[in-house]
Amino acid sequence: MTKPKIIAFCLTRRGCIEYAESMVSLLPDVIVVTSSYSKFKAKYIHYTIRTYVNSIDFLIRTTGFIFSCYFLLKRLVKENGKSLIFYFPVYHPWNLIISLYSMVFKIKTVVTVHDYVQHIGEENIASEWIQRKTIKTSSKTVFLSQSELNKVNDLNLKLKSIVIPHPILHLFDQVPSRSHQLNPDILFFGRISSYKGVDILLNSFDDYKSVIGKLTIAGDIVDQGLRIRHDQNINVINNYIPENKVKELLSSHHILILPYVDASQSGVLTLGIDSCIPMIISDLPGLREQLDDSCAYWVKPGSSDDITKAIEWYSIKENYENVVQKLFLFRAGQNQEVGKKLLCVLYKW
Repeated sequence: MTKPKIIAFCLTRRGCIEYAESMVSLLPDVIVVTSSYSKFKAKYIHYTIRTYVNSIDFLIRTTGFIFSCYFLLKRLVKENGKSLIFYFPVYHPWNLIISLYSMVFKIKTVVTVHDYVQHIGEENIASEWIQRKTIKTSSKTVFLSQSELNKVNDLNLKLKSIVIPHPILHLFDQVPSRSHQLNPDILFFGRISSYKGVDILLNSFDDYKSVIGKLTIAGDIVDQGLRIRHDQNINVINNYIPENKVKELLSSHHILILPYVDASQSGVLTLGIDSCIPMIISDLPGLREQLDDSCAYWVKPGSSDDITKAIEWYSIKENYENVVQKLFLFRAGQNQEVGKKLLCVLYKW
């Protein structure tokens, strides 16, 4: 019996693109549909559709897509056959429209849930409603951590769900060399929102300022209430960080810090694994599932004292070098298991 073709809808413009690229790269002969505004790598793309760039555009184009989606799916069936599975690795409001039409065409759908409960400071009732409806219409649901799946109370949803860990996002063909420094340069990067704990990192800066070189905070600041102090040892890059700049930052710094107060999983953490940079990570259940205990220094979420203790712990050369070695061993082969689980979800019904 011929296996069905997988069509992956990756309509996000920027968010979680690295995750989506990593997941589709694990699939043989996958057909990818992206937004024409997306930064998705061209080598994966087969179809593009025009989505939206702002709120007004969203209202206009979503209204149009409600009607045009039927013809898009009809075209996909005509060009790729009736035996199809729709895979949604990232959230997008239009996933719900596609999922509803897929029921008309009797096409199975697999939806990925990155955050079943929205992060502190990023609550959006409309987005949460759309995601819950998309999940309800899906044939199967993928969660990135058991701790996030445990938040689900709906038995029917639990029965059709499986946990597939976040893949390691590979930027480096060769792991950067790591050398211990008594005054290490500390890096935080990613979207700067209130749940990421950047305020805690900044408020405790005086406690560890004397034992580091510099602190770099890089990423889009979406928490408008955040006040970043002026200090010659604090370097702020308030922009979206492209891949080449991410590689540069990970290579040039000595410790990566994730002081989150809320998280179900983290793509930044997997980039830290890929680059084998020692990390300071908040001890949250979803993050614990991504990495072995001995591969990082784990701190109590919201604890300024723990951050200082972690930096001091890494000042011991043996501790620093042991973590680098453990990350190198952990890095190997992780995505093979992710790929096996994904194929199983998509092809076994």
